[in-house]
Amino acid sequence: MGGRLFGLNFARAVAILLVIVHHGFNVWSFPCIPLPDGVDIFFVLSGFLIGGILIRTVTQSDKFKLCDVKLFLCRRWLRTLPALWFVLAVNLVITFLIHYDTLSGKAALKKIFLEDRLWEYLVFIQNLTSNLRTSFFPESWSLSVEEWFYAIFPVLLFLLMSLGRDRQRAILAVVLVMIFVPCIIRYSLSDVHLKGTWMVTRMIVIMRLDSIAFGVLLAHLHRFNSRTWYWWQRSRFLFVSGFVLFYLSFLIIQRGGLYFNSITLTNWLFFPFSSICVMIFLPKLAVWSVRDGVFKDIVTFISKISYSMYLVNYSIVIQLIANDRWKNSFGEYRYLLYLLYWLFTIIISISMYRYIEQPFLKLRDRYFRD
Repeated sequence: MGGRLFGLNFARAVAILLVIVHHGFNVWSFPCIPLPDGVDIFFVLSGFLIGGILIRTVTQSDKFKLCDVKLFLCRRWLRTLPALWFVLAVNLVITFLIHYDTLSGKAALKKIFLEDRLWEYLVFIQNLTSNLRTSFFPESWSLSVEEWFYAIFPVLLFLLMSLGRDRQRAILAVVLVMIFVPCIIRYSLSDVHLKGTWMVTRMIVIMRLDSIAFGVLLAHLHRFNSRTWYWWQRSRFLFVSGFVLFYLSFLIIQRGGLYFNSITLTNWLFFPFSSICVMIFLPKLAVWSVRDGVFKDIVTFISKISYSMYLVNYSIVIQLIANDRWKNSFGEYRYLLYLLYWLFTIIISISMYRYIEQPFLKLRDRYFRD
């Protein structure tokens, strides 16, 4: 799974475009075909790729040592934290300036860090066991899920393997734990108490770790069961079925109102089922390749800047342009504001990728070799 495979780049590009389209409705709503959430694709794809790296590390060394865990975490954090913390700092500055219009500097800082407890975003505990308290940096919920998963998973694996367990079974055991524990926690929530508040289960870390674990389960299959993996990759039926079921599961629940009104149905049908559907169509994408050309270049480009696009599109770009002043200025030409939303998102993302992500990636590859 090394390098940038086109099919997986395509999945990443589609996922981020779905996110951008959904968030763009805050700027300009237009009639369109209902579209699923790209975050579900991101979770499984992330588990497949990053989980695959961890599995490769475990299987290629004689023993999974503590230094391997540290190396994995350092490489992971150098990939994600610099850009994330930069955007977090920008959001904090914007929030401070908004409060500064009505409060003193000291009062604004007190509200930000003590009342709203925005310091929690630095260590990813803002939605660890409960929903986000404010509308500050809302897309960070999924980033917290990822950071906690990749902190917990290698530690559990190290502890289990230190007990002398077989590496293949140890990996599978940890994956299954990471799948079933969040499902059990979600199931413990009753519709009676949470009617109409499905978002509480969608955005809490301990309730969404299973989405990434499904991707790691796919990576486990890829590593240890090559015959099944090869058959899976060649099956067009599985690819089409996975894609169709992924879309229909979203469409049925959303159109029927069940997505918003039944916590149990959402937990036990939509979240796990959608992850399994992504698992089903990913193997085919993993071997999909196209000739060099404009289409391939565009997909690869979007894939490269997808992380920055996810970070900036809502909390920065929409915060700046989706206010009444901008909307009233454009009036009936609101679609032009929507085009600006895309333009600003892409331009800022390119700059972030070039001046923040790439330098730290080079630093990572220089001092923390895989």
